[in-house]
Amino acid sequence: MPPKAKFKAILARQKKFADREVLQELRDTGLEMRTDHEKVVREWAHRPTFKVETDESKYLKTVKIKVKGQHADIWTFVDKGTKPHEIAAKNVPFLKFQTGYSARTAPIAKHSVGTGQKFGAWVATAVVQHPGTEARKFSETILKELSPPIEDRIQAAVKRGLDKGK
Repeated sequence: MPPKAKFKAILARQKKFADREVLQELRDTGLEMRTDHEKVVREWAHRPTFKVETDESKYLKTVKIKVKGQHADIWTFVDKGTKPHEIAAKNVPFLKFQTGYSARTAPIAKHSVGTGQKFGAWVATAVVQHPGTEARKFSETILKELSPPIEDRIQAAVKRGLDKGK
């Protein structure tokens, strides 16, 4: 076999092994991230579920945590925050709520800083201007706090694959 053809075969073999290791590392990291997401919502009355999705093309491999279930929108509102908006009664004449609330979580994913309890006087009104919700940034914080970081994990996976492909 000519040296050039032999070199191409070696590279192809090493790429195959490296790709396999990177994909497995992405799957493992995704499972860890899903567990971290589940820890955030474990005490929520209306908690969503999470699914790990990996995708691979010739040049790109990704892992995503997908929010699923009946309460997926709640996760999005809390994680990403909401802008100020109007809430109006639809199927009832009035909205009824207490004026105070101690959020269980704080922005930048600080867990269990409040009680999650309502307090204060009861109010009944047809329309209310909600001030919006500050983003808790759970997903962003979980990704930042991966140990070791995702970049280090991928580099280690590539090295393992290259070593196996020798």
